[in-house]
Amino acid sequence: MEKVKNGKTRRKLKIISVVFSVALVLAVLVSLPFIFENNQLIFKDEQKTVTHKNEAEGEEQNQVSTASYVEGLTLARNENGDWYCSLNGAIYTDYKGVVYYDNNWYFVENGWLDWEYTGVAYSGFDGNWYFVENGVLNWDYTGLAEKDYSNEWYYIKNGALDWSFTGFTEFYGTTYYVIKGYLNWGFTGLGYHTDGETYYVNAGVLDASATTLVNYKDVWYYIENGRVNWHYDSLFSYENNWYYVRGGTIAWDYTGYVYFYGVNYYITGGWLDWNHENNQNL
Repeated sequence: MEKVKNGKTRRKLKIISVVFSVALVLAVLVSLPFIFENNQLIFKDEQKTVTHKNEAEGEEQNQVSTASYVEGLTLARNENGDWYCSLNGAIYTDYKGVVYYDNNWYFVENGWLDWEYTGVAYSGFDGNWYFVENGVLNWDYTGLAEKDYSNEWYYIKNGALDWSFTGFTEFYGTTYYVIKGYLNWGFTGLGYHTDGETYYVNAGVLDASATTLVNYKDVWYYIENGRVNWHYDSLFSYENNWYYVRGGTIAWDYTGYVYFYGVNYYITGGWLDWNHENNQNL
């Protein structure tokens, strides 16, 4: 009788042990930072519930996928001939950028291929930005391109945004100044050209009409027809004062006479002081 009781007790302990082990495994699985979906490992902190429409079934279904580019994105065509961004046979609406298909890259937005878009587009595949023309990535293009019709312009070289480029580029008859791949409309100052000249930039555009003095990095330069005239050695009027320019910059260290249109003017510390006794009789 005692053996029977001991046998029942051991069976109960085994059942309790199995239940506890299963519960422990489930708890560990729930706590893992990833799940398996469609034979793929997806991290939970990258998940986002989005709605995809299954074209074959004509119904909407919720799926869990990453909120940007994911492996397996491609293009597909529906019965109306429209191209859409496809993931596992369903329209994928949660990505805006270029998608690779049949040896080309195409621009998609809100799940559909946008044949009308021309401008800068993002590639979630490699994290870079490219130039798209009429919905297709154009590897032959070099020049300026706008992003999302936002008046944000970037410099493109051979189809890709070139963050290393700083310099001038011509676009539809106007010369713009780009700083590290970006056209900064707020920049006013000097820019250095590959032709060896230094030009005056006003709000991101080369101002070829300017003849003035410009303060750039605490140095005053003499601009003549849009470029620094390094050979200018004379007086120049600026904001109701006269200054002595030597070698293209104001000569703040100069005190003495400067001959200007038949008259010797006395300069004190780079500027003409009309109160100086030598100038009062002019």
